[in-house]
Amino acid sequence: GESGRVLPEFTTNVQQQVVYLRSFPEAERNCYNLTLRKGDRYLIRATFMYGNYDQRNDLPQFDLYLGPPLWDKVILPNAAFGMVREVIHVLQSNYLHICLVNWERHTIHIFLGVEAFEQHHLHRWLNGAPSKTRCLFNKFPQDIYDRAWWPYQETDWTQITTSSNIETGNGYQPPLSAMRSACIPANASLPLSFPINSTVPDVRYYVYVHFAEIQELEANHPAALDAGQIYLERTANSTLPPIFNAIELY
Repeated sequence: GESGRVLPEFTTNVQQQVVYLRSFPEAERNCYNLTLRKGDRYLIRATFMYGNYDQRNDLPQFDLYLGPPLWDKVILPNAAFGMVREVIHVLQSNYLHICLVNWERHTIHIFLGVEAFEQHHLHRWLNGAPSKTRCLFNKFPQDIYDRAWWPYQETDWTQITTSSNIETGNGYQPPLSAMRSACIPANASLPLSFPINSTVPDVRYYVYVHFAEIQELEANHPAALDAGQIYLERTANSTLPPIFNAIELY
């Protein structure tokens, strides 16, 4: 493969590690070989972004294989779009091949990195070389489940933060860094909605919304929420706007 760099106009909201990628202009099939442990369960995460690194404005399309089976089709809608694919996989041997296969001979794969997590022991391959210090997007070291978290902001939202300690001791254990910030509508009388854009209408999503009240409340100022399809609206007896801190979608 060849090293590439995302063009500067696409790097505003991404971390430095996402700026560099690998492309594969020659072979029809290109694979990464991960040496792991048979019988263990791993979270496998693959990351892709085009960023018009070759200045051709030619979005790549290719298949992603996890061992012999097809994992997913990689179709990037635009140059700024970063795609992440994750799967929980039980190893049937001591190695795993993750392969990128062209749809057409002229198609070039682009690849940012692949990660394999097992019981919080990290094996990471990025740009073809092992690394223990580099991360993709927003990896929180406090997250015991090795989840990646992204900031999200709508134009009609306001962000609030706190330096106070937030209790996150439930089973989901979102990282403290994520729970110390929250979003509220800029207009307190309006609802707070979070859009989910899916190109596959029949896919079932699991949604986990995390809440923490990070504003001090007065005794006569109750706060409550009605939630439906990630649509949050304050109740009739509430004087405060709806709020949420973090959301997970699967």
